[in-house]
Amino acid sequence: MKRKSISIGIVFVALLVMLFIAGSIGSKALEGTDDQAQAAVAHLDENYKPWFNSVWEPSSDKVEEAIFALQAGIGITFIIYYLGRKKHAKTNNGTIKN
Repeated sequence: MKRKSISIGIVFVALLVMLFIAGSIGSKALEGTDDQAQAAVAHLDENYKPWFNSVWEPSSDKVEEAIFALQAGIGITFIIYYLGRKKHAKTNNGTIKN
């Protein structure tokens, strides 16, 4: 059990280091695919106009990053919950009890 905790800790520290490096690269390197696609289409057709605009634009890049991080956190929570339920079902002969 102790070995498993150590390996989880190492993975967690490695993820933190990667996030720190990605954050220090700058916002240009992490530009969204929506902006890249719009720039590519505008380069091909100068008369291009988007069909619609966003309903709400975040006030700053930091707010947008925080919302994205929240979305990712919620998603990983559901994934971990599902994997935990599957593991629990395997230990109870395939049945999930509430």
